[in-house]
Amino acid sequence: MLTVDGEPVEDISTATTTNTFPIYKSAAVAKIQGVYLKKTDSTAPTLLLPDAVFDLQRWDGTQYVHDRTITTSSTAASVVDKLECGTAYRLTETQAPVDYNLDSTPYEFALKACEAPTGLKPDGWHGVEHITMDTITRTNQRIPVKHTMPTTGQGLILILLLGISLTTMIGGIIILARTSRR
Repeated sequence: MLTVDGEPVEDISTATTTNTFPIYKSAAVAKIQGVYLKKTDSTAPTLLLPDAVFDLQRWDGTQYVHDRTITTSSTAASVVDKLECGTAYRLTETQAPVDYNLDSTPYEFALKACEAPTGLKPDGWHGVEHITMDTITRTNQRIPVKHTMPTTGQGLILILLLGISLTTMIGGIIILARTSRR
């Protein structure tokens, strides 16, 4: 059985309900002030490196102060948002991805071409000015793999056995060569 406002309706063909819904026109625009951060391999620039940790510092008018910590991903660029327009920022890698060298060179930047710039920059600032949602790409070099012979433990035993085997084999060849001449 059909009910309207808790009352049963006997004849559905004659029951009508009128509702009014207001519709408003909206033109909302999200203003995101920030940048994207990518960590890539120096020889494969499309390879995103995960787990690089960066310290983001903001200039407060007298010194750089910690703003937040950012960790990179292997699937997408990290979003660094809620930045103040015109304020100087310093991005420093504090932990390199596994098997990569740490590049702790600070990268200084600020956002430009946005509303109400703060102008908070140290005297003599020479950073890079980015427009909002630019991509900052930092690269790392892979740590070279060193192939060394083991000199202790089971590796040493294997080296000694290999040496004894080679010596025995060479000695056997020499003995066979001398006996075959007779």
